[in-house]
Amino acid sequence: MAPYYLIVFGMSAGLGGVVALLAELKHELGFSDFGIGLSIAAGFATAFIASLVLAPLADRGKSPQLLKLALIAGAVALVVLAIGDQLWHYVLGRAVFGFALGAGSPAARRVVIVADPDHLGRNLGRLGAFDVGGFVVAPLIAVGVTAIGGFRAWFWVSAAFLLLLLPAAFRAQPDAAEQDTERLGMAGLLRIRRLIGALCIASAYFVLIGAFESVWVLELDSRGASQVLIGLAITLVAAPLPVFSPIGGILAQRYGARRWSIGTLTIMTTIVGFYGIIPGAWSLIVLTLAASVVEGLGFPSTPML
Repeated sequence: MAPYYLIVFGMSAGLGGVVALLAELKHELGFSDFGIGLSIAAGFATAFIASLVLAPLADRGKSPQLLKLALIAGAVALVVLAIGDQLWHYVLGRAVFGFALGAGSPAARRVVIVADPDHLGRNLGRLGAFDVGGFVVAPLIAVGVTAIGGFRAWFWVSAAFLLLLLPAAFRAQPDAAEQDTERLGMAGLLRIRRLIGALCIASAYFVLIGAFESVWVLELDSRGASQVLIGLAITLVAAPLPVFSPIGGILAQRYGARRWSIGTLTIMTTIVGFYGIIPGAWSLIVLTLAASVVEGLGFPSTPML
């Protein structure tokens, strides 16, 4: 499963670096908070659409092709971000990168889920660990690369890294599990009540994730945090996710994914509610660190629902 883990790591690293540099884009290019939020929204929208449209292809044995598409589209998006200097460039770049994430993630998860059902929780936890691991490592590297070559240098480095992962995509093989030959489509899938419940839980998580990306970095900036502190903070608060994801996957499989996901999501939501109440940059970082531990334990249960 190494090719799938590596590709997910690379895509997540590209996203992590982009998030870490949001405040830098605001100061260097003069983007407003609304403009930055618009670019982030474009990325989430295209990721959502791509997941709906392309994920069924993974069920028909097209996972390797989707992974190649994700890497190429992701690299193109990062090049657009590297050369862009206007808001619409960044909206376009984030939209294309969101499309890449929406194409690659379902393909990787499909193979990991069906490859070894007896160790589903462990494998999903490992996939989550690589996913978040890229997000953890990227901000530190992005800060260092930016200090040497400016913020555009990170986008070039990240694009090159995704292209270097293309051989891993060529090593990926179609899974041998049962395929969706009946082509149920979205209408057919939405008749499955269990799937609707899983979508509700996943949507709740991604509301929190979307709020984090669009607000958290800019909030740290408004509280006086430097770019170096922002990069370090993102790495710090994301670090528990790859550590606790494998554990969370095992526990969810043992105690029941539905009960586990609802419980951890409830705890996480309670912690997030204090973000806007407690003042100071470090207090926000500490609260987010606590929420990250709970998210690491809970998020792997979502694909198991």
